[in-house]
Amino acid sequence: MGEKISLQFIIGIILSLIVIIFVFFPFAKGIFGFLWGVFFRAEDEATFNNFQVLSNNIQRVLAEKSISVPYYIKSGSYILVGFNKDCDLGTKNRNCPQSGCSSGDKKYYIPKPIGVAGCSLNKACLCLFRDTFGADFEGEDNLPLICNSFSHIDYFGVRDGEGELFSGRNKRTFLNQEYKSFVLYGKCGGYEWGARDIQITHVTVDDKSLVLFGINQ
Repeated sequence: MGEKISLQFIIGIILSLIVIIFVFFPFAKGIFGFLWGVFFRAEDEATFNNFQVLSNNIQRVLAEKSISVPYYIKSGSYILVGFNKDCDLGTKNRNCPQSGCSSGDKKYYIPKPIGVAGCSLNKACLCLFRDTFGADFEGEDNLPLICNSFSHIDYFGVRDGEGELFSGRNKRTFLNQEYKSFVLYGKCGGYEWGARDIQITHVTVDDKSLVLFGINQ
């Protein structure tokens, strides 16, 4: 009799667990999905907010010459690109930035997205793009999500030798020092930017205004 009661008790527990799973699991799944979405939306919002803060700090560096500020970009989702004033719509303009993160982009000059998301023809622009699968700029279908234009800046650049986190390729020379174009991925290969301090420096050469980026060591 005791054995029979124990068996019934066990079966009852099993059935109760099954009912709980069927009732609770969809609810728990919904809550988990909501929280997961909130987390990723927060990362996206942080990337956009940091883009605006960085743009404000670029204006600030014109007066202060050199500053270090925290900067965050979501890994594997976004790309930050600086366009020189003399970059235009042409895909063969060597004054335009060139990305080295994907092999498909290495021989392609990124045309300035004039008239898109706030980028102007005769101004330097800083733009945030979405990181796509494979080549990101081979072709003209990856348009920026947001841009800011700068009237008093001629060139954006990165000191040569700053490492793999900056993936710009084509180079220019100022004051006998080479600078590559400013292209920063949230993730490029095995390298991730995440959240770290970025060094911003303003240099004037032959009446040309150059804003340089680097990793704050």
